[in-house]
Amino acid sequence: MTGDLNDDGDGVGTLRADADTDGQSADPGLLVSTAPGELPSGVDGCPFSATRSLEGTLPVWDPTTGRAVGELATRRTYWLYGLATGELDGRTVAVTGGADAKVRVWDLATGRQIGRALTGHTGEVWAVATGVLHGRPVAVTGGADRTVRVWDLAAGHQIGPPLSGHAQGVWAVATGVAEGRPVAVTGAMDGTVLVWDLATGQAIGELLTGRSVEVYAVATGVVDGRTVAVTATSDRTVRVWDLATCQPVGEPLTGHTSAVPAVATGVLDGRPVAVTGSVDRTVRVWDLATHRQIGRPLTGHARGVCTVATGVLHGRTVAISGSRDETVRIWDLATGHRTGPKLVFPEEVFTLATTPNSLLVAVGALREVVMLNHR
Repeated sequence: MTGDLNDDGDGVGTLRADADTDGQSADPGLLVSTAPGELPSGVDGCPFSATRSLEGTLPVWDPTTGRAVGELATRRTYWLYGLATGELDGRTVAVTGGADAKVRVWDLATGRQIGRALTGHTGEVWAVATGVLHGRPVAVTGGADRTVRVWDLAAGHQIGPPLSGHAQGVWAVATGVAEGRPVAVTGAMDGTVLVWDLATGQAIGELLTGRSVEVYAVATGVVDGRTVAVTATSDRTVRVWDLATCQPVGEPLTGHTSAVPAVATGVLDGRPVAVTGSVDRTVRVWDLATHRQIGRPLTGHARGVCTVATGVLHGRTVAISGSRDETVRIWDLATGHRTGPKLVFPEEVFTLATTPNSLLVAVGALREVVMLNHR
C-alpha cells in the first residue's frame, strides 16, 4: 500500500492511500484528522494551531509562516493503538500501528505515507517505539501475536525473525542504550518485562514485576549515568529498573489509587523525572533520583488518563496527557499548572507523542491522528 499526496497547486494536499499492487483493496491508512465538522475545540488561545476545510480534511498550518504543511484525510477504517515519532532521512516521521496488524510510516511535513505498510504481525499492533540500530532508524513494535518485531524504516522491511518470549500480548515497548548497546524493553499482559539486544535479537534480561500484574507502559531514561526503565502496571505502582543489572532501583513509586496505563520520562531543572497517568484521573510527576513525587497530582481530567508524553514548549518542560474524557491537556511541570485551555476531541484519546524537536504533537484518538503545531 502506498500513500499519495494530491497537490492542488496551492501547497495543500490530501492524503490518499492507493490499493496494494496485488490488486487487493487497501485500507486508506490514516494519519488523519477529525471527522468532517469535528475540529478539536478549545484551540483558540492555546499554544497550538490547527484548522479544517469544508471537505472534511484537516490542513495543518505552521503559524510562524502562515503556510499549510499538509492536509490529512479523514477516512477511518481501523483502530489506532500505537504511535511514535522519529527522524528518517532528515524528515520528521510518525510510525503507527493498529488493529489491521500493519505498521505505517508517515512524513509529518507532507502527510504522505512513506513506502508500503510494513506487514508481519498476525494480530493487532499495540505498541510502537523508534530508535537507531547500526546508524539506521528503526521501529520496534509489539502486539497481540505476542511477538516483538524490529523494522528498518529506510529499507521498509523487518530485520531478522520476530523476537519471541512473552506468553501473552505485548502492551508496551521502549528503546534505549544500555552499556553501549541498543536495547528494547517490552512489557506484556502476562506481567513479563524483557530486555532485548537489538543488534543480536536476543533477550538479555527479564525484569521481575510479578506475574499477577499486567504491564501497561514502559519508558527509558538515565539516572546518575545509568540507563533505567520505568514500568507502569495494573497494580497501581511505578517501578524503576537498572537495565545493566535488570534489578529494581529503590522502592516502587506509589501514590496512584488505580491502574497506571501511561508513563514517560524527561528532564526538569536538570533532574530526571517520570510522568505517569492513571485510571484515577491524575497525572503525577516523580523525581527518579529520589523516588519522590514532585508537587501535587495534576488534576482536571474527568476520566482516566490513557497516555502521557513530555516535551519542551517555549523553553519550558511540559507534559501532555490524553484521556478517556476526550481531552488533551498540557502541563507546565515547573509550576504544576495547566498551560492553555484543554483541547477537546471527538473520541477518547489513547495515544500521543511529541516530535524530537517538540514542534508537533501527534494525538491518536482511536482511529485517527491529529497534528498540532505550537505557536
